[in-house]
Amino acid sequence: MKEMIYELCPHCNAEVSVLWDTASQGYLTNCPSCGKRLLLCSECVNRGECDYESGLCRRVLETMWRELSDIPLEVPDSGDEFFAESFKLQGITFPAGITRTELWHWFDDRHPKGVAYLLYGLRKE
Repeated sequence: MKEMIYELCPHCNAEVSVLWDTASQGYLTNCPSCGKRLLLCSECVNRGECDYESGLCRRVLETMWRELSDIPLEVPDSGDEFFAESFKLQGITFPAGITRTELWHWFDDRHPKGVAYLLYGLRKE
């Protein structure tokens, strides 16, 4: 259900109000004043666990991870599976040819609990 959310944009310092449903739309939008990425941290129960400066909070990364299931992998006879075409997740473009392992490392470096949590619900040790 959409509700009015108020957030302060760190880029232009505008107090932003958006009619939003975090359950279906996630925690990332664009500031209507300056157009830059805006995380809706005030709505998140995991405040303090994320790196707002990178623009990639835990919730955004988890949404990106779920979106990966819609992107086909090429499976060669030998070697690592890879993405044949470039693709975009939450506004971030990944190049054609990136391997599954490289992408998993990218997520592991950015998610506070790591790729093991994303795969199996386990904590990063």
